Amino acid sequence: MSAKEFYLIDYLLAVNRSAPFTMVARSLTATHLNLIAVANKPIDAAPPHSTTEARTTDHTCAAAALASDGRIFTRVNMFHYSTSLCAESTVLAKAAEAGVASAYSTGLIMVDYHPGIEVLVLDSDTGDIKAAGIKDLLPYAWVPKKW
Repeated sequence: MSAKEFYLIDYLLAVNRSAPFTMVARSLTATHLNLIAVANKPIDAAPPHSTTEARTTDHTCAAAALASDGRIFTRVNMFHYSTSLCAESTVLAKAAEAGVASAYSTGLIMVDYHPGIEVLVLDSDTGDIKAAGIKDLLPYAWVPKKW
């Protein structure tokens, strides 16, 4: 039996069009800019489903994860008043389903599975892209030593 080949997620991008985010900005690379373009596509493609005039339940966040083998996985959030599925968690699950080792609950998942991951976030107020390592965002995250 051959060993299953796994790839790690190198970057995770969340595009949030509804909430501002404060973080120290870093220079963006061509890889970052490509992920931004790819992550915006699921939001634009998702049909509005809100019946309220404010459209508070429409898809407002998407995530793109870049695996070390170059594959990009995307997902959009699904908001509902009773519960929600965030784009960041579902994109990690999608990547894991494809054989990529998947890296406050979404951040802990990233810390546990991908402690070296860099997270990119679009500030919807300014349009600026901000980047930080997940350990910079959650410096005191509890990580179990052994399961």
